[in-house]
Amino acid sequence: MAVTYYAILTNIGAGKLANATALGTTLKISHLAVGDGGGSLPTPDASRTGLVNEVRRAPLNSLSVDPKNGSQIIAEQVIPEDVGGWWIREMGLYDDSGALIAYANCAPSYKPQLSEGSGRTQTVRMVLVVSSTGAVELKIDPSVVLATREYVDLRMKSYAPLDSPFFVGNPKAPTLSVSDRSSSIATTEFVRRAQGSCSGTAYFLGDAILEAADIGKVIVAGASPAASTWTPPDMDSLPVGSSFEVVNFSGFPVNLVQRRDGDVYLSPENTQGSAKNYLVANGTSVKVTKYQEKMWVVSSVSPAYPKSFSPAGYVKQPSGLIIQWMAVGLESPYSDSEVLLPIAFPNAGLSVVASYVSSLGRYAGRCGASFVGLSRLKVSNAVPELTGIQTLNIIAIGY
Repeated sequence: MAVTYYAILTNIGAGKLANATALGTTLKISHLAVGDGGGSLPTPDASRTGLVNEVRRAPLNSLSVDPKNGSQIIAEQVIPEDVGGWWIREMGLYDDSGALIAYANCAPSYKPQLSEGSGRTQTVRMVLVVSSTGAVELKIDPSVVLATREYVDLRMKSYAPLDSPFFVGNPKAPTLSVSDRSSSIATTEFVRRAQGSCSGTAYFLGDAILEAADIGKVIVAGASPAASTWTPPDMDSLPVGSSFEVVNFSGFPVNLVQRRDGDVYLSPENTQGSAKNYLVANGTSVKVTKYQEKMWVVSSVSPAYPKSFSPAGYVKQPSGLIIQWMAVGLESPYSDSEVLLPIAFPNAGLSVVASYVSSLGRYAGRCGASFVGLSRLKVSNAVPELTGIQTLNIIAIGY
């Protein structure tokens, strides 16, 4: 069965669309005209420059890509109820220069007007196949275009209702600085930053350079053969209140340094905020927060492993001081041996004391201990009056 009703691009329209596609510009379609075809149904002709008998021309209401066919555009116009008194058998699309871009015939439809005793609002639609829908643009004057109820309903669905117990979909809002104290809406990202909740984790061995993507993370320093240097994210790109947490399991200090000249650290150890670096002791965790321009504040210094009450144990003080204890057995009458401490001191050993247990206390001057590095002691025993294994209690202090 032959197609009776269809739309085509005119020769002018095809040329303009091809030119717009080639140049990367757009063809601005602004008006749709209807006509009565001179009393009979016309046949679409690409050579047309106007309708057979135009009865009305007005701005388009909408021009959109067909959601079911990406190569088709749909043009719509609403004719109000107080306009009419003629038949509609043909339609045409015009661009903003007044050129006929597309022409179509349609099933005859009489559009009455109210003075005839009947009136209705009528929507006319043209569906046009084009080679590039991106090269076609709707140009309208919103002040003179009549909108259908369906169009208004669809547009309203894209806005959040004012009087509603909840929003629909996934509404978004700007994320404010964590220092903001206004009555603005708080996003989930704002709440996460304000409460300091973790947005992820990272793990580094040795030296590291942190970036903006590491903000909000708990960053672990893993086992390292020596002290490491970490460069924090660039403060210039971060809002005030941005923070990250460092947990040091490396066995050595982690040195937080400057990213840029002028960056400083404010901490319990430097309340003037003039330090160019901050040492994170082994076995501790710190929170580093942008306090103001060029200044990090170091807070929440807490031991990651604060204590171990085993026979060979230790206690880590918030100040960084570490107290360790252990028992060592040595052969009498004379012997010495190197032994490992329960944990290594991150920076230095300050003092170590050795003493015999129980009744051997009277020989206190016959034993001793000294540091052989941060993790080892040399322990000695000299009691010629005794034989066998003698037990010494060791207490070591360092930081």
